[in-house]
Formats: sequence, structure tokens, C-alpha cells
Amino acid sequence: MNQLQLMSKHRSLLMGVSILFIMLFHSRTFTNLDYPSIPILNFISQISYGGVDIFYFLSGFGLYYSSLKKESTGQYYLKRFIRIYPAYIIALFLSNLLLKDYSVANYLKELFALDIWTGNVAPFWYVSGLIFLYLIFPFYIKLFKRNPYLVTLASVFLSLAATVIFMKSGIDRWILPLFIMRIPIFFIGILFGKLSTDKKMNTSNLKAGLYILTVTGFVLLYIFLNNYFFSRYLWKGLLWYPFILIAPGFTLFLSVLFEKYIKKDKIRSIFLFFGKISFELYLIHSVFFIFIDSISAKYNINLWLMAFIMAIVSIICAYVLHSGANRIISLVKKRL
Repeated sequence: MNQLQLMSKHRSLLMGVSILFIMLFHSRTFTNLDYPSIPILNFISQISYGGVDIFYFLSGFGLYYSSLKKESTGQYYLKRFIRIYPAYIIALFLSNLLLKDYSVANYLKELFALDIWTGNVAPFWYVSGLIFLYLIFPFYIKLFKRNPYLVTLASVFLSLAATVIFMKSGIDRWILPLFIMRIPIFFIGILFGKLSTDKKMNTSNLKAGLYILTVTGFVLLYIFLNNYFFSRYLWKGLLWYPFILIAPGFTLFLSVLFEKYIKKDKIRSIFLFFGKISFELYLIHSVFFIFIDSISAKYNINLWLMAFIMAIVSIICAYVLHSGANRIISLVKKRL
């Protein structure tokens, strides 16, 4: 059996795991929470930003499957537009309101995914990056289908080269590298999407190799984070490059875990729920978590309790936003 197909089968569960990782990381970076000194827990919270890499990997993976459908480029763009923008427009408005950013220019930059290119430090940079990748995908996939391996290799190399050039340029756009360094994993996701469609492929050796790369990536991250020599280079790529090794194998590992060992409906339903609202939850919590420290200090609430409350509020609001956005999407589809 081609076990790569499990990543498609359990995609919603994987998205649920990813958004929980991202929330864990933001609870650390957006607040002054004092995480336990237990090494393994501390390490997991330090690197849980990798949930974004899994998101991009799965996006590329899923887009390859969409490319197999008989739809025009216009239909492709329309599907992505109505999937993203109803929730995104509402979340942008809420974000600008809460952050007291009443600039129409900034709102339009974020709306049209220009914020990461113009230097705007916006909480939704991930979405802007995703929109850019959605835009270039129809052109990329035409090249990819001619020579998948060569095009993937060239794309990954050019993306990494662009990152190095950008970091050496001294341009003050610190949010942009967060996206550029994730582009390779998106292209790799597309390649794995193709590999998963080969029903005759024996993935036993591939799986072993991916697991070795995953472990290697985690070891490198641990060394980089705990060695002073590497500290000056962390924000120049060492925090993100290892996830090029980690994301494919770790995603496959989680897929196998869900397939063989996590079979209880109650446990699966939790991850499915978070997977279903993962996009909206990313939008909402990215704004709400910014206020954890200030509200905690203002009303003298325990910081951990405040973080828990804000997480629950974010989940509830994300569910409401998801439901509302789906209604808008349904109405739009009926009129098309």
C-alpha cells in the first residue's frame, strides 16, 4: 500500500494537530507565560511553530489533488477566493478594530496579501503567503507536470537562494523571511501529493528514509536552540530550515498514528473539530492572544488562567466565524 495516501485520508486530523501546535507556540511568544523547565515540554513549545510548515506542506499536497480535477484556472481561483475571503475579511476588520489600526491603506494591503511584501507587521502573514502560493500554483503545476522531480528541486533551490540573498540584503522586512523560508515545503508538498497517487508505489523504504530525516531535523533544531554558537543565526534560517527535513516524515508519522493506533471516535472527533475550524482559529487566536498579558495585568488575573480563557474564547469565536463563513460560501455558490 502507498502509505502516503494516509496524509490525504487524515488531512483534517493533521490540520487539527497543526493548529494546536501553532496556538501552543503563540501562547509562548505572545505572552510572558513561564513554561515548565521540563526539557522535552520546553523544547516542544519552542518548535511548535512548525505547525505552519505542516499547513503549507498539506496545502501543496492538497492542491496537487485539485489539479487532477477538470476545472479551468478561473474556477480554481474562484474556489480558493470563496474559501478564504469570507472569514478573512471579517477577521481583518475585527483585527484592525481591536488593534486600533484604522488605516484604510493597511487594511487594503492585508486584504490583497501585500502586507508581507511592504513591511507591514500583520498577524495574518501566513494567509498573505498562502494567497500568493494559490495565485502562482496554476502556472507552477504546468511546469511541474513536465518534470516533477527536476522542477521541485529547482524550485526548492531557488527559494532557499532567495532567502539567503534577502537576508544578506539588509532590507528591513523581517516578517517576509518567515514566509519565504516556508515556500520550499509547499513545493515539496506538491511532489508528495503526486507520489501519493502512485498506487503501485512501495513506500516502505521511503517511509524509513523520511523518518530518519525527521529525527535528523529534530536533532539539528535541538542543537541550534541550545548552543550559543548558533544563536546569532537562528533568525537567519536555522529555526526554519530543519522543518524541510521534518515536515514530510512527521506528517506521515502522524498519519500512520491516526490510521493504526488512534482509532477512538472521541479522540478523533477532537482533532477533526480543530481541523475543521483550523483556518478561522488561526485568524482569531492570532489577534486575541496579543491581549493576554495586558488583560491579565489590568484585572489581576493569573496569566495561565487568562491564557486558558483566551484560548476558549478564540475557539468559540472561530467556530462562529467558520459557521458564518460557510453560510456565506453556500449563498455565493447558489448564485454562481
